[in-house]
Amino acid sequence: MLRTDHFPSLRTPALFLSGDKDGFGTREELDTALRLIPSRTKLTLLAGVGHELMSKKNAGELPNQVVKAFLDFASD
Repeated sequence: MLRTDHFPSLRTPALFLSGDKDGFGTREELDTALRLIPSRTKLTLLAGVGHELMSKKNAGELPNQVVKAFLDFASD
């Protein structure tokens, strides 16, 4: 069973954030998975970030990036 098996049954808009250095999923894999969702989706890639998203290096700026991504998504 894939983690994305339930994606076709999702009906609410969904925002996804991922680090562009995340070893668990490439941009192409994420784009393919998001196409399974019939509602509106958006993928925001966070530059220089791995799977853990927040680190000591980006703790000051990451929350603002997440809020901005959410506000942009909500206003579309």
